[in-house]
Amino acid sequence: MQKIKGLMALSLFALPMLVACPAPEEEAPSEERASCDPEKPTDCPDDQICHPYARVCVDNCAMVEDACGGELDSCGTEAPFVNICECTTTATCGDEEVCHPVTHLCEDTCDPMDDQCPQVGDEQWVCYAVEGESYDVDEGDAGVMTYDVYACQPPPGSCTGNEEICDADTEHCGPNGECAPNCTNDNSVGDVNESDHVCLATGRWVALCDDSECDDGTRCDTDVVSDNFNYCVDLLTLPCDTNGEMYTDAAGQDHVCVDGTWETACDADVCAPQWLLCQEDPDKTTFNQCDDADNVTNTGCDGSASFTDLRDEDGPIIHHLAYGEADDQTLCDHDTGTTAYLVSFHYTDPDGDAHITNSAGYDDFLWAEDDSGSSVSSNALMFESGASEESGNASMVICFVSAPESLAIQISDASANVSNVACVTRDDLLEVPTDGEPSE
Repeated sequence: MQKIKGLMALSLFALPMLVACPAPEEEAPSEERASCDPEKPTDCPDDQICHPYARVCVDNCAMVEDACGGELDSCGTEAPFVNICECTTTATCGDEEVCHPVTHLCEDTCDPMDDQCPQVGDEQWVCYAVEGESYDVDEGDAGVMTYDVYACQPPPGSCTGNEEICDADTEHCGPNGECAPNCTNDNSVGDVNESDHVCLATGRWVALCDDSECDDGTRCDTDVVSDNFNYCVDLLTLPCDTNGEMYTDAAGQDHVCVDGTWETACDADVCAPQWLLCQEDPDKTTFNQCDDADNVTNTGCDGSASFTDLRDEDGPIIHHLAYGEADDQTLCDHDTGTTAYLVSFHYTDPDGDAHITNSAGYDDFLWAEDDSGSSVSSNALMFESGASEESGNASMVICFVSAPESLAIQISDASANVSNVACVTRDDLLEVPTDGEPSE
């Protein structure tokens, strides 16, 4: 079979064309791709890139795992095919296809006598021989004849796919196949003009990427030396600005900004078997890592100085503290002129001998508001249902004439092993989130 004839689909190139409507049970050909303008990066989905010559959206093989294979077996590393899958030889292409010398994609061949080539961008492409491609046909008595392979290509003299005809220092190949002045003649890469177009290293002015046009979980890459500069890319591949900034991806996985890089958020379930807690203080060197409970819960409140003992190896761990005015003010009826406050917390005890009754007295549950010493709770501890000697939730009742801004507490178990020191701030002093878009 001759390798020159094949119905001219060229769906990779096509601008909108009139085609017959398929029967209802038929589907559009899988090889069809959205047309795009290389100067408008957001024309394509976030994991795709606009092919500079075919002008269709193709997979960005820096972002799509295993994007290249089969016919297009190589992820481009040289401009203008960086991060675009390429064919390396016609041998990988299908019947009546050729590894196109301009697009580096497997394209249908054409017949120069019958086929009309499409307009690609601002150029009318033409059907002519592909240099270096031919095939042999046994013509019987006439012997073996060699024929050229034809494909739709830019017209003669075009710089499309032949950009070396332009002066690389001052020019680039424009969308009409003619050399055009570089924006870098008078600007730096990343400069934005009055029309909100940005100057690329290729010398082209292109539409400035806008975060609002990117899909959820993606942002414009603003790194001028990045291969994906001015494209929407996965947010997690970009630098982050603020230590402690949180982001939850579409799969529900939490991520946190650590020294300018997104990391998977520390998992409390990973730390717990080691009797450690997730360090949530961005100012700590162990931020977003499993850390000793004292380092996590003692954030330097004044009352912590009243406790000189750090957590014993078998001592309870207390965390998830809350401090606020009690709903039941009768708790302090015995102490005239005071207001009842609760410090609630979760406890876990390694050797399973935490106090869950108050028969041992209140001295095992201490609080302090400054460095002048600790005090016992004013009432018996209150335990939520389900509390055990291994773990549970408890609340300490304190009667205040004037409640301090913050408190530190420490408890001990039945074996006199002390817990970590934990600081907590009064609820009504905490910043209340405002309405509007949650922070990512």
